[in-house]
Amino acid sequence: MSQCERCDAFDEDHAEYLDYPEGLSEEEEIEWLENHEDYEPSLYFYWHGDIQEDYDMGEYTCLCESCFGTLLNQGKIKTTEDRDWNCEIHGWGNPDGWDNEPSKLSQ
Repeated sequence: MSQCERCDAFDEDHAEYLDYPEGLSEEEEIEWLENHEDYEPSLYFYWHGDIQEDYDMGEYTCLCESCFGTLLNQGKIKTTEDRDWNCEIHGWGNPDGWDNEPSKLSQ
């Protein structure tokens, strides 16, 4: 299910959870979906979950590429490129290696 928590944009994965108007044919549902103001099937969605990423989105678990870029430019998203990245806080993706130990990266 991909829906941006900041702007509500969503893709086809989230579309199956929408409440479509009753009585629409399959073709009418497709048309209704394609005309929905927040339907953005071509956007990439960034996730923050229990997988290892090289970014930390803070309070968000799902952001569209537009909102991710905006927050990244505002310094509200941390990446492994940030000097204050801490793998204990932000996750494994650390420019200095695993758990801040450069020797573990080369093993």
